[in-house]
Amino acid sequence: METIKSYLENMFLNLPKTREVYMAKMELAQMMEDKYNELLAEGKTDNEAVGIVISEFGNLSELAESLGIHNYVKNNNYAEVEALPLDMVKKYISEKIKSSIHIAVAVMLLIMSLAAVVVVDSLAWINGASDMLGGLVFFGGVAIAVGMIVYDSIRMGKWKMFGKGTKRLDFAAESYVKEQMENFRATYALYITLGVVLCITSVVPAMIMGEISWRMNDFSMDDIAGALFLVMVAVGVMFFILGGMRKGCYEGLLQENQVVMNKEKEHQKELEKNILSVYWPTVTCIYLIWSFLTMDWYITWVIWPIAAVVEQIIKLICREKK
Repeated sequence: METIKSYLENMFLNLPKTREVYMAKMELAQMMEDKYNELLAEGKTDNEAVGIVISEFGNLSELAESLGIHNYVKNNNYAEVEALPLDMVKKYISEKIKSSIHIAVAVMLLIMSLAAVVVVDSLAWINGASDMLGGLVFFGGVAIAVGMIVYDSIRMGKWKMFGKGTKRLDFAAESYVKEQMENFRATYALYITLGVVLCITSVVPAMIMGEISWRMNDFSMDDIAGALFLVMVAVGVMFFILGGMRKGCYEGLLQENQVVMNKEKEHQKELEKNILSVYWPTVTCIYLIWSFLTMDWYITWVIWPIAAVVEQIIKLICREKK
């Protein structure tokens, strides 16, 4: 019954809060409840009963005349939202999971390209090899990673109809997404835990190898320590992306059933999104420039926890701005 109530709230979300609209809403709610209880008494399951009720009473444009709110629906340009069937939603989720893998690997490759440069330059300094090799390795890795991102962006272009609030999930699709999201909860927790552990412990090898290099008065291992640090961070970030994108996919699909959105809230989210879209790339650039200029990898890692705190402050400021 909670599903029916949520669906009813979405149906009336864009209509004015007048007495007529309120009475129509209460009347429709009673009709839905009566039909729901009748179906349960006939032996229908909860899911079956909810699906039938929504299919019979879920079109407000058809019911507006009998409910006495035809003018309100017409004046508010109310339009029925196309329902997304289960098979399409399954296909989208499958494609989105593939996309998360592509993006995660691409970002990991970008970070590891920096690690490769550190290793190659270190070997070039020891063996007298050409410094050009490091540049070739770096730009080769970047080219592959960017190519993967561009390819995935073009490939996912056909799914742009999602996330615009112009469609909704039918009951079967919504139930499927909720089930998948619940099943993914443990995996998501594992991904985030692994990412956090790898990012935090990434400094440990650098500290140990740095101490060994200092005691042996041989600083050739410093570069290798820095490269190992970047590799661990790269794998940690990969887990963050894998978990975050898939969880975001499920949450985004469930939000499709919100036919209309508060414009002020949407503006606030857009402001927050625009700021954060340049925030982490900026932090990454600062970190890499600081690290390569000083080579103090055992210190520069502190920028990440500080940046995470600043990110939360930015989000709070954006929300207060609303």
